[in-house]
Amino acid sequence: MRLRIALAALAVLLAGCEPSFNVDLVATPLADEDAKVTLRLEGVELRKTDGNTDKLTRSSTGVYLVDSTVDPVPEDLLSDSDIDGGRYDALKLLLADNDDLGEVTRPGQPDETIEAGTTTVLFAPVSFDIDEDDDKTTSLVVALDLVLSLSENEDEAGFTLDPLIRVMELDDAASVSGNIPASRFADSACNAGTALVYAFAGRDIDPDERDGAGIEPYATAPIVRRGSGAAATYLLDYLPPGDYTLAFTCEGQFENGRLPAEDEDIDFFEGANVELEAGESVRVDFDS
Repeated sequence: MRLRIALAALAVLLAGCEPSFNVDLVATPLADEDAKVTLRLEGVELRKTDGNTDKLTRSSTGVYLVDSTVDPVPEDLLSDSDIDGGRYDALKLLLADNDDLGEVTRPGQPDETIEAGTTTVLFAPVSFDIDEDDDKTTSLVVALDLVLSLSENEDEAGFTLDPLIRVMELDDAASVSGNIPASRFADSACNAGTALVYAFAGRDIDPDERDGAGIEPYATAPIVRRGSGAAATYLLDYLPPGDYTLAFTCEGQFENGRLPAEDEDIDFFEGANVELEAGESVRVDFDS
């Protein structure tokens, strides 16, 4: 009897020393005003430094509504998942079946389906360790940029999703925000377009759209103006620590994911370099 009690107590003790693993998803909405995007995701695939991979899936498909009129907030993708010990260096999203991946809803238009792109869904870098004998909780956040990830099909209705994500431990998420002076919007064409701030990984990067070639953007954020003569503000959130080049454009309406811009190359106003530490919030204003 004493042995059984001791073994039961040991089992409880060992159960309490298991790692906990959580993943949240936060999605940057489309720049298209009033657009809503529904996405269906199954979980994530993780890669270890030895090259082995492990798929962690939900008990049921996760359905995520991304509304352009609502500020994005993290939502649960995986919660308290079992995970093997080891050192991990990359993560990618596991999409739902191609026939039921999601849809885009825009006012006055029929819903348009989303299908997965023909390119391989790429791993995004991340770095963390799991100790199977430790009860540490590891929480990641996956930021999905829909402006750069969704391409509107050219010859047929619908969209194609080539996910562009950035991944970090939740406590490491950094941000950069600031103002853009009203003088930058003096051009009437700028007032008529869609203003976006872009972030590029690295310093002194020559800005370009996402088009599957050359330098590719890393993240975008909407530019908010309170009036035609007012300065604008922006917030690039959920960025891993590192160096970035900032730029902004008034032609964000031409951005079309991995497909080239609809009508022409996008013109950018170059901004500053910024270095972000883990969990840091930095202010960077664009010059007049």
